Amino acid sequence: MGDHLTDEGEFKSDKYEWCPPGFVALKLTDKDAQPFLFGYAQVHRPRDRDFSDDLETALRTKGFVPLDEVYLRDLKHAKQAWVEIFAKRLEWLISSEGAQRAPEQLVAYAERLTDLCIDRILVRCRAFDAKIDAVADASRPR
Repeated sequence: MGDHLTDEGEFKSDKYEWCPPGFVALKLTDKDAQPFLFGYAQVHRPRDRDFSDDLETALRTKGFVPLDEVYLRDLKHAKQAWVEIFAKRLEWLISSEGAQRAPEQLVAYAERLTDLCIDRILVRCRAFDAKIDAVADASRPR
């Protein structure tokens, strides 16, 4: 430890000789550095909005996708998947069970099942919507 410190205690890169003491060379293509550079852009925004916008744009150009956007995309996909699962289950139950039941029983069954599925969908959608809103709120510039 201490191999990268000057006598004055400042960081000095041994890999990038051109980089002066007190500075760190970070590439926009460095996948390990990208989240930190993006975070720096967020924190620096109140002081220099143009710098922050340009840094974020450059990072996105290099393929960086902020974690909150990945999470938001995944939540929307998951929500849609749940809707499709319940819709297909309801469709299957009505079609296969319907051939064996009396029409009035089928209607009552379909109504109960529909209510149950709608309740489940709404509960899950509300939970996903709350998460989506929280992520969206957290990613908005302050």
